[in-house]
Amino acid sequence: MRIHEEKMKLYTSSFRNVLPGFSQVCIALYPPGSFHGRHLPCLAPTPMLLADYRNHRVDQNGYRTRFNRQLNALHFPDVIKHLHDGDVLLCYEAPGQFCHRHLVAKWLRKHGVESVEEL
Repeated sequence: MRIHEEKMKLYTSSFRNVLPGFSQVCIALYPPGSFHGRHLPCLAPTPMLLADYRNHRVDQNGYRTRFNRQLNALHFPDVIKHLHDGDVLLCYEAPGQFCHRHLVAKWLRKHGVESVEEL
């Protein structure tokens, strides 16, 4: 269900693949020390979810379920007010790897963000 229509285009990528000229938003729990963009920790997995995944207590399906539950508990208008057209949402996983940023992108599109694509 779409709560709010947002005519904006957002991007996702890895910190390893940052392109100059993009407004950068960290959606990882802990930004790299060299990061100077904005940080939106509400779109990051919780420390417990990260630990459970890294220690193999939860697989990718379990991670998806728990992280989607976390996203669905957010109030979309409170999140979208921190994002701007052309922002690139960044985290650590390399392109093509399983990553929460793809779940965030799907959640944003579900709520009416016009476009969210991987760089």
